[in-house]
Amino acid sequence: MVTPCLFAFRDDLMQRNQLFYKTLDSTFMELERLHSMTPRSSFVIRASSQTSGIGRKQNFWASPEGGLWYSFDLRYSGAVESFALYVGVCVHKVLIELFQSHMQATRIKWPNDIYFSNRKLAGILTRYYHSRNLYLIGLGMNVNNQIIKDRDLSAISLQEILGEEISLNWLSNAIMDKVTSSTDDLKDPRSYLSYCEENLYGLGRRCCVEQGETRIEGRIKGLGRSGNLVLEDEQELSYGSLSILE
Repeated sequence: MVTPCLFAFRDDLMQRNQLFYKTLDSTFMELERLHSMTPRSSFVIRASSQTSGIGRKQNFWASPEGGLWYSFDLRYSGAVESFALYVGVCVHKVLIELFQSHMQATRIKWPNDIYFSNRKLAGILTRYYHSRNLYLIGLGMNVNNQIIKDRDLSAISLQEILGEEISLNWLSNAIMDKVTSSTDDLKDPRSYLSYCEENLYGLGRRCCVEQGETRIEGRIKGLGRSGNLVLEDEQELSYGSLSILE
């Protein structure tokens, strides 16, 4: 395990141990390691950079300095199928509340990304441990990090959108507060799923969803009651990698 190099303290209000690392393989993997050793504790893990950031389907997520790379836990009794979309709604709301008119092109991409004008701004990773009533939440967001145009054509940073640097502490606290203070919405997912559908990336457009070797094409109609992606032919998809065709 890598030793946190800047600070480690107990937040009495949130009852979480907050750990900051200069470099880490993955904040999400570190959160898993810590919970395997001290399952009753709570943590917030942040890193300046990650060497093995985890994206969808275990893909590598570039995580240079300047980005927001962090993971935290949430105690909640009951697995919610659309939990990743719930976190996405919380992230979307924070961005709109903090930066208002600058973020009007921000959309929630099913099943767990945040996009701005067809470019990826953030990715979300969640995992639920039923025996512990525990969610692990990982968030990677391009904030102040440089986007390499020749390599990251589909990515965008918050600094590029706003034209100025953003406090990572301020932003990470705002997002975590929204996620942890809005859990009443999880009792009736329709409340946040309707918001998600209104701000759904690719709504009304033709798409392709890859499920392993299977490719499913159709036009996005909206979301089902459990957060499934609904196509115009009423087909519902519970998982897959989404790309927009037109």
